[in-house]
Amino acid sequence: MVTTVETAEKYETIPVFESTKKQVDNFGRKGETYDDLIKRLLEIAEESKS
Repeated sequence: MVTTVETAEKYETIPVFESTKKQVDNFGRKGETYDDLIKRLLEIAEESKS
């Protein structure tokens, strides 16, 4: 499970192709931010390396 932690971090803009954004959108859950989604996908990737 991904836990969001409020910090003083600033947001960054990451340029992606529209087709990539659409693919990412398909993995998102209702109410999930892109930051939470990316963290969740990274966690899954890390777990699959084990």
